[in-house]
Amino acid sequence: MEYIISDTHFNHEKILYFDKSRAASLQALGIEPTVANMDTYLETTWNDIIKPDDTVYFLGDLGMFRKKQDFITQLQRLHGHKVFFKGNHDHSDQLKAALKEETTGLVEVVTTAKALKINGYQVWLSHYAIDLPYPILSIHGHIHEAEYQRAGMVNLSLDSALMQTRRFGAPISFDELTPV
Repeated sequence: MEYIISDTHFNHEKILYFDKSRAASLQALGIEPTVANMDTYLETTWNDIIKPDDTVYFLGDLGMFRKKQDFITQLQRLHGHKVFFKGNHDHSDQLKAALKEETTGLVEVVTTAKALKINGYQVWLSHYAIDLPYPILSIHGHIHEAEYQRAGMVNLSLDSALMQTRRFGAPISFDELTPV
């Protein structure tokens, strides 16, 4: 199967402060909202859903990592083949190193955006929200809880309104996304 998600922000000390819905989602699950608890929960949720042969289009901002090896190790712990879109918190040197390491499951790194068909719909995948002419849909992350109020823009940040209607932290399948 194929899935999409954005903005996990593993190891990001301030994300629980910036995105109040993330802390509230963890509390609603009976989980104390700490970065360590968030990381464990998000990793477990990802691996409960994603099978080793699934493909995940990850729209950027995996997390905050100072060392290349920490970035690589996080990718290694997440199931599936990953098509990775560089976000503003992702470093080129970390992505290059991860691409060389076969055990990360990284199959492609997209530095800007990519056109794709999802169940017959033409979409533009990017970390950043881009207002495109109809009938191309802009599927993005980056803006977290904020929402652009334009038709044809779908925010898949972990903290977005759409993603908050689902199991917290769960990548969304192409089939689940199609009706949206």
